[in-house]
Amino acid sequence: MKYILGLFLLSQTALASNIGELTSTWNELIKANIAISGGVDYVSIEKNIQKLDSFLGAHKSLAIKGLSDNEKKALLINLYNAFMIKSILDYAKDSKIAVSSPDFLKIKINEIKFKGGNIWNGKNKVTLAGVDLNLDEIEHGLIRGEGKGALADLKVSKLDPRIHTAVNCAAISCPRVREKAYYSENLDEMLDSNLREFINSTSQFQKVGNKLEANSIVLWYYDDFDQFAKNSLKLKGAGDYLIKFLDASRSDSKWIAQHLTAHFNNRSKLTLRLSSDFNFQYNWQVNDKRNK
Repeated sequence: MKYILGLFLLSQTALASNIGELTSTWNELIKANIAISGGVDYVSIEKNIQKLDSFLGAHKSLAIKGLSDNEKKALLINLYNAFMIKSILDYAKDSKIAVSSPDFLKIKINEIKFKGGNIWNGKNKVTLAGVDLNLDEIEHGLIRGEGKGALADLKVSKLDPRIHTAVNCAAISCPRVREKAYYSENLDEMLDSNLREFINSTSQFQKVGNKLEANSIVLWYYDDFDQFAKNSLKLKGAGDYLIKFLDASRSDSKWIAQHLTAHFNNRSKLTLRLSSDFNFQYNWQVNDKRNK
């Protein structure tokens, strides 16, 4: 028994070491190619594409079944963000769009097509632990925990709505790519920081007349925020959850808090979409640093 336990602990130590090395590699790529604003230097990454390819390729045989939720979340967020950047560069190459050209800066993420679908659900895939995954399968199947079959052993067990400010779709309106990688040790701090920055950004949430002009992410993933608030925190809903991250020093914070309490708890996405209380917006232009 002691021998078996020793082998298990040794294998877990080796796995942690591999993941730590992988994360450090991604951290170096971020520091070299991503501005504090979240703007991505695609020109620089393309010139050194072998580093990104090597990082992604290292996930192919990585066994992550025994990892904790925080370890999985950190690894999967990093993988998603890296593969999103690679997918955009793949699209540009396939479409014969020079990354250094003005045409690259005009790319809109929601208009990108790959064989079999779009940038999220098409057949452009990366391999994790022997399983081929597109971006949707990483985000929804694994990070949001909806996966079945081959994805079941790799997925996060409990949904955390904060991940929606970490998983980066590479559009200008997406919460910024962070200036450092996600590690299990810094995950909670970074996710809290992301959501706080997101809610308090006037480019993401602002009072316009009697409406709250809000980033569409909180509409698309409303149920994640609302259900987590009610089921895990015993709050009235998504509005009360977001208020927890609102900075009282904002000049319009009192109005936003009252508005969210009155209009953003326990609603349906259809009701919100048709509501005169909100104006949901999203800029899909690529988050190249030249567009920032």
